[in-house]
Amino acid sequence: MATAGKVGAVYAPIETDGTIDTSTTTDTFSGDGTTTTFTLTNEYILMNSVTVTVGGSTTKAYNLNRITGELEFDNAPASGTDNITVEYTYLDGLEQVGGFFEWSVDEDAGLEESPEFGDEVITHTQTLESWSGSADMYFGVDDRFDNWIGERVVLAFYINDEAGTLQRFEGWGIIGTKSTTVPVDALVEQSIDLEGQSKLVYREG
Repeated sequence: MATAGKVGAVYAPIETDGTIDTSTTTDTFSGDGTTTTFTLTNEYILMNSVTVTVGGSTTKAYNLNRITGELEFDNAPASGTDNITVEYTYLDGLEQVGGFFEWSVDEDAGLEESPEFGDEVITHTQTLESWSGSADMYFGVDDRFDNWIGERVVLAFYINDEAGTLQRFEGWGIIGTKSTTVPVDALVEQSIDLEGQSKLVYREG
């Protein structure tokens, strides 16, 4: 599925003396045997920084939205007081280091054939979700944009950027390449390629 728009922004982690500002914390929840979704206190969770424990045992049977902090278990944890703990590291803040125009994003559900023996019709199972995109005419905030090429940043794709609305798709991504075209009789144009590193999330505000 392709989505396109006019305006986007690049947000990078805030740094102090060349080191990304992060904090590590532990959130605690109580299971009730039916609830599968919990929301962490903080957003913008770092990759490979999460340890989830249910009833004293570490589990990986969950999905975590690393933009919003929404944690969804495959099965509802059993009832218990403070029996779910989530230790994780998150960004202390973001700052805009650039922007872009005329963006286009393609999302892929990653369907794989999964017929069972004896089936007469081919069926499919969703595997990994992914997205990639491109944009033109980036603008940088001094030279910080170039410093983040090839690194994980937060990308915002605005579908409505009116004040007070700011409807957008947001996700972790990597700016893979940047190219510049210098025509003889027109403005300098630049283009960037984007590769998603997390699921795109619809957000407002």
